[in-house]
Amino acid sequence: MNNMIYIYVPYTLKDQAKSLNAKYDPKNKSWYVITEEEKELFQLKKVDVKYDLKDIAKENGAIWDQKNKVWMTCEFNVDNINNLMNNQKIDTLVHKKNELLKNPEIKLINEIKNMESNKMIFPKW
Repeated sequence: MNNMIYIYVPYTLKDQAKSLNAKYDPKNKSWYVITEEEKELFQLKKVDVKYDLKDIAKENGAIWDQKNKVWMTCEFNVDNINNLMNNQKIDTLVHKKNELLKNPEIKLINEIKNMESNKMIFPKW
């Protein structure tokens, strides 16, 4: 096979790579595709990953580019990583809010705010 185009596939994306027609060459211990169109799906693209979410990103196919100090993933996985990061940020904010609301001082402040916003204003006679 002389038309093998070797590509990089993170281990966590091996199943998705197979479904996108990538093959594993055990002799060279590398993944490959046959067409340029297939190759484009495996081009590494930069993704925005916050430090506290790095483990989730790694588990889902993102890799750290030490030289350029950026997170990367295959083209076909960019949307997946971006969605995960956005969902995790929302979950983190909700968790922080819930933890704050458990604090008795915060509860009291919120109750006072609710009371102030709900109080009726009587006209002065």
